[in-house]
Amino acid sequence: MRKAFSFLSFLFFISCEATEEKASLEEETPKVLVTKVQEIEISDPIVFAGTLEPSQKISLYGKASGLVQEVYSSFGEFLKKNQKIMLIDPQKVGFQPFILHSPMEGVLLDLSVKAGEFIQLNQKLGVVAQLKQFEVSVQASTQDLFFLKIGEKVKFFFEGMDSSLEGKFYGKVDAISPMADRDLGTFKVKIKVFCEEAYEKNLRAGTFLEVTLFTKVRKGIKVPSLYLRKDGTQAVLLSKEDKATWVPIETGEVYGESLEVTKGLKAGDRLVTSFSRPPKEGEKVIVSKL
Repeated sequence: MRKAFSFLSFLFFISCEATEEKASLEEETPKVLVTKVQEIEISDPIVFAGTLEPSQKISLYGKASGLVQEVYSSFGEFLKKNQKIMLIDPQKVGFQPFILHSPMEGVLLDLSVKAGEFIQLNQKLGVVAQLKQFEVSVQASTQDLFFLKIGEKVKFFFEGMDSSLEGKFYGKVDAISPMADRDLGTFKVKIKVFCEEAYEKNLRAGTFLEVTLFTKVRKGIKVPSLYLRKDGTQAVLLSKEDKATWVPIETGEVYGESLEVTKGLKAGDRLVTSFSRPPKEGEKVIVSKL
């Protein structure tokens, strides 16, 4: 009886040992998440630098040399048409003091003189602008002109831009200069700004902008950079038998947190997106949630 009990105990021990070994092997087998590689349409961006400027602005100039006796308006003030801005005395025999008026309704964006200062004929004294409609001017190369067309839509971005402006703040190509700048060799492109009325308060004249134009659409493969090795040189693919293969890849353009894969991946490949541990070459894995 004692021998039978000892034998059963031995079998139980062997069984437990085998179960523990099997569980250990299952824990060691990498678990992975997989996605199927797809060919998608990719738009290559051309990015310009520009500044948000009022579409309507008028510079103020002195009509004669003289002394600024009094300034009636201040920087940033909203002016009505013909509102007084300053009184200037030519201080010449036969010349009467005259008042400089605002040529239109708008905001006084610049005021470069003070009372008591002497100004010269045709000296710039300030700028009045309407801040209801804006435009952006950029410089385009000869190559860029192949993609630029009147009415072409562009995207805007500026540092600290409110996410609420997404899709509600954009531009359209309004005019393209037929003549290149002699010094820069580029063409001036004027872009009309569109913004929903409720969001106009977010716009500020002089804001530096990134202006993005998307060129012709082409086919390609684009994946998040997290799916690749940190140096972006390899990816893990799975065979039909769920065996891992590390493949070398080549990458192209970067699109935010994703990048284009120009070589090494094709549509239909099973791409490992994450794993419990890096699988070895040819190692069988478990496809499941981590």
